[in-house]
Amino acid sequence: DIDKVIIDNATIQEDLLYHFEGMAFHDERDQTYNLGNLYHSYDRYESYKKDAQRSVNYLVKQFEMKKSAGEYKRAASSKTGVIDTNSLFKYKLTEDIFKRVTCVPEGKNHGLVMFLDWSGSMQHTLIDTLKQTYNLVWFCRKAGIPFRVYGFQTCHRNRDIHPAVNPKKNILTLCEDFTLLEFFSSKQNKQSLDKSMRLIYTQVYAMCYGSIRYMQKYTL
Repeated sequence: DIDKVIIDNATIQEDLLYHFEGMAFHDERDQTYNLGNLYHSYDRYESYKKDAQRSVNYLVKQFEMKKSAGEYKRAASSKTGVIDTNSLFKYKLTEDIFKRVTCVPEGKNHGLVMFLDWSGSMQHTLIDTLKQTYNLVWFCRKAGIPFRVYGFQTCHRNRDIHPAVNPKKNILTLCEDFTLLEFFSSKQNKQSLDKSMRLIYTQVYAMCYGSIRYMQKYTL
């Protein structure tokens, strides 16, 4: 049952927002230090978001060009049965005097599902991997492509997670603490998606650089 192993993006967003913006502090000095680093992380995210738009726009441009070429290649022409008055003068030379119609298929049948390795070995490359993922998320958003982004991990043993399966002998299965973290989805509106991306960036920034207290529930 896939629903038992997925933590949805709304839950993750709420948890991280409460953790980062509702954390308690030991004293004023601790508060100043942690909030300063938190807002620095937010600024880093906004800066990268701005810098990445050129690359994202290029990806969208290339995608639209290839899509148009593909549609042109698949376009089909057929006779309509209606006489083309501009071709009547050729009736003694050819029977092809009918109007033609070109059908271009425009249906969408694609989407992207991305899986991020959320294991401890990713600590030193996770921030760069996340940036690559963000480029693809912004590309999908602009190109109108449905997408999902999941992180996969085995969570901590003391967490109250319902097992996804009932393990049986000689059957290949998942361990009971396996979890899929749904970070982002094309079903989110623009504001919600941006908030989730900023919070996940902050969680990764905290895990990689240690200047902010990251949330243990979503650690590597």
